[in-house]
Amino acid sequence: MAQLGPLRTSLQHLSRELFLFILSGCIAAAVDYGTYRLLLTFELSPSLARAGSYIAGSTTAFLINRKWAFKGNGSSSEALRGAVTYLAIFFVIVGSNWLLLETFHGWANALFWAWFLSQGIGTTLNFLLQKLFVFRAGTGFRPAPATATGG
Repeated sequence: MAQLGPLRTSLQHLSRELFLFILSGCIAAAVDYGTYRLLLTFELSPSLARAGSYIAGSTTAFLINRKWAFKGNGSSSEALRGAVTYLAIFFVIVGSNWLLLETFHGWANALFWAWFLSQGIGTTLNFLLQKLFVFRAGTGFRPAPATATGG
């Protein structure tokens, strides 16, 4: 029973990170979608508008998540890992948005649904990469080592 302590602590920590990630993601998604709609009013192509909105939203998300959700250390290596991650996700999001627009061509609200679904794909990938790659050294959580007495 004593061995459940580290597992419980780990699950609580993960739940907190996920909650804060989702909350900061909602803020970043509002920035992203607002930028997307704004750029579309300037008659940019949906792919260019999506690219610009992704940059605005992902910058917002990185800055919030670094301080709030994952408690990053602010190092240059962390920033480099973040840049690599966001660049990879950039191509996934813009590519999936384009593919979804082609798939939904002629549907009512196709622009919204393509943005929404590409955002969901990117958000899922983003959480996994930030958790496992970008902020791996800066999580601020280290489980207590097991002692010889089993505690």
